[in-house]
Order: sequence, then structure tokens, then C-alpha cells
Amino acid sequence: MTSFTDSLTPTSSDYNAELAVLGSVILRNDALDIIDLKPGDFADPRHGVIFGQVLTMYADGHRGIDLVTTCEGLANAGSLEAAGGLDYLAQLFTEAFEATNVRYYSDIVSDKARCRHLLQACEHAIDQIRNAGAHASDVVVSLEATCISCHEAEAVSEIATMAQAVDALDLRENDPAQHHKTGLFDLDRQIGGGMTNGQLVVI
Repeated sequence: MTSFTDSLTPTSSDYNAELAVLGSVILRNDALDIIDLKPGDFADPRHGVIFGQVLTMYADGHRGIDLVTTCEGLANAGSLEAAGGLDYLAQLFTEAFEATNVRYYSDIVSDKARCRHLLQACEHAIDQIRNAGAHASDVVVSLEATCISCHEAEAVSEIATMAQAVDALDLRENDPAQHHKTGLFDLDRQIGGGMTNGQLVVI
């Protein structure tokens, strides 16, 4: 029988956003300074392995991270196959994305990760009620704790340090054609990721 979580998987992950994040940070390593993701935030295990390797290399001081060095690092760590292999890694650079929109892609991945966390909590609650005969009050407390955890994670992800703010401004200055988020998620999605310099949007 299909589980509760499995039945909703298509709405709790975004394959293209995950690829866009990976491609962006490999293309522009400094993009890692303005996003806050963990390997476990990626729904596809291969993407988590790749992102984890890039994070490790960046933390070690590497600033020339590209497809070649990432593949080499994965191979040395014995994780190349877990990351999908050479052919899959090469696919990162065949997808259409704008590296300057990495924060936008990152927000999507982070939101989907929280959705999966909530789905898992709901599935666990259902199992408790159906199979373990748990008390309603205990289940509610557990679900509330999960909701609070997800809410706190969202709040923290929206707090930027001064260094992150400066890096974001630097990215904008270096690429005037990039999209600037309005802060309204649905609007940004409708107009292709945000407004560009010189663009007039009539609502």
C-alpha cells in the first residue's frame, strides 16, 4: 500500500530547483556564502552527496570548485557513484539556470525540505494512532514540536548577516541583468524569478 508520504512526494520536492542550486554553486562558488542549505535538504540523495562534497571543499578553502574538481573530490571520497556518476554530474551544466538566482532556487529547496519534514511527522502520527494506540494529546504535542521546528528554521533562513548582505549586493552589481526578488513568492514565480533592471511590471 502506498504510504502517506509517498503519495505526496511530487509536491514535496523540486528536481529542477535542486539541479539549479548545484549548478549555481559549482559555477559560482561564492554563491555558497548567501544560501543556507544542508545536504539533507535535497530530496534526491545524489544531490545531497554532490552538495556535501562542494561544501566540504569550500570549507577547506578551495575556491576553484568546478565540475572537474568536484568529480575528483567525489572520486577520492569514494562517493562518485553515489552522486550519480560522471554522466549525471555533466548534466548539471546542460540545464537552464541563472547562477545569480541561486538564493531563489535555494528558498525552493529549503521550503520543500520543510514540507517533507512535516509529511514525515504526519505519517508518524498516523502510524502512532493506527498501530500503537497513542493518546491524542501525545500526538498533538509531537506534531506541534515539528511545526515549531519548521517555523524556526524558516525564520532563521531569512536572517542575513552583514557579510551575506554585502555578498548579495556584490552579485547584483556584477550582473545587472539578474532578477531581483520582490519578496512576494507567487509574484516572483509568475515573472520568472523577480524583476530585472529597467523592467516595468503592471499588477
